[in-house]
Amino acid sequence: YPTMAEFYAGKTVAITGGTGFLGQGITEKLLRTCPDISKIILFIRTKRNTDPKERLKQLAMKPAFDILRQSQPNFHEKLSFVSCDLEADDLGLSSDDRRTLRNEVNIFIHSAATLKFNEHLRISYEMNVLCVRRLLKLKWNNLQAFVHVSTAYAHVDRKYMKEEFYDCGIDYLDLEATLKWLGDDAIEKLTPDLLKTRPNTYTLTKALAEDVICRESGNLPTCIVRPSMIIPAWQEPMPGWCTNVYGPTAFIIAYGKGLLRCCLADREINADLIPVDFVVNGVIGAAMKTASEFIHRRRSSGYNKIMSSETARKSTNIQIYHINSSTTNPLNIDKLSKYLVAYCQRVVYDYSVFALQTLPAHVMDTCLSLANQKRQFVKLNGKIQSGMEVMGFFFTTNFQWDRSNADRLLQAFQPGDRKMYNLDVRVFTWKDYFMTYISGAKKFILKEE
Repeated sequence: YPTMAEFYAGKTVAITGGTGFLGQGITEKLLRTCPDISKIILFIRTKRNTDPKERLKQLAMKPAFDILRQSQPNFHEKLSFVSCDLEADDLGLSSDDRRTLRNEVNIFIHSAATLKFNEHLRISYEMNVLCVRRLLKLKWNNLQAFVHVSTAYAHVDRKYMKEEFYDCGIDYLDLEATLKWLGDDAIEKLTPDLLKTRPNTYTLTKALAEDVICRESGNLPTCIVRPSMIIPAWQEPMPGWCTNVYGPTAFIIAYGKGLLRCCLADREINADLIPVDFVVNGVIGAAMKTASEFIHRRRSSGYNKIMSSETARKSTNIQIYHINSSTTNPLNIDKLSKYLVAYCQRVVYDYSVFALQTLPAHVMDTCLSLANQKRQFVKLNGKIQSGMEVMGFFFTTNFQWDRSNADRLLQAFQPGDRKMYNLDVRVFTWKDYFMTYISGAKKFILKEE
């Protein structure tokens, strides 16, 4: 396999979710470590009062690119965009942009998704499943790798997960047809039956998206990256770098501000958290390996024979990579108890929440009312508890992942790249990392020194 810099030289990379946390990390790392990359095209949705061109300018000024800006002040010249709406039938792409994507893109990274765990099933399906089907049908002419970013929790109906495809128990085409004629209220009532043992619509639709990849990717050189819960950076682009308060970060901040006193968790299990820079390295490396193998096969005699749809559906060429921590560097929930009060039993948790959070929130709001100020603590406490209800499943259930493919992926890198694109989470200790984590949350989220 070539070095990363050699491989990405002259390549055009397109990224969905490029303005998000993971997308920013991927974009920054490619520009910083692969100086001869041709171009990065970001899918950018038009937001109210801000057009995509302006959003691209704003993106280039974000903290993620501070170090890059010092060494490559003109890095923004390699950034371009296509205006999109990933929930539209045509992805919201203009004919010119569609033509550009088909003819110029060599590496496509799909990291966009709705991250709201309890999103309405119709919306979650539209964004996480139907979007993938539409992207696969773009008729790519020069594509060498299609990287789909899934989640290590796509198949949480299993306690041990291998790096392979699993039957969801639901045919996504049947579900798609059902969603077309059922009203929103009826879908809400049907959702628990569809979820079965799954905790939310996010995990279900991410699993269905993998099924789409398996059945519809055809001849496209495709791979899947399954990260666990993505948290602030260990080292790159800056220690502790983060952009949002999703997942564990929200609870860390709430605890630091005195708003969270109880955590629904099991002290005996391992929480699987992964710093974003390891996921970035996994995505970039998986694209290189997938494309390099595709190029090799294409040059081999007989490869250009057209595969039947059935053969393509059963293809074993699609590699899946678990980018997680608990397999090699487990973080026991009990180690987090110095930050949060962990309660293993649900009844104890409910009583503790009332005594330590709900009741004080009402007292504080009463004091605010008496001082003619706006009430806020009950509302904040409600949001925190809603988040804990969603995340509690992942902190009270023990999962195990095989990561043989991810280990082999690291070994496929050139020796000089194995440190720069490291996937081995044993290089840090959680005790030291959490100092970085908290400092990053204070700096990048709370804007505190």
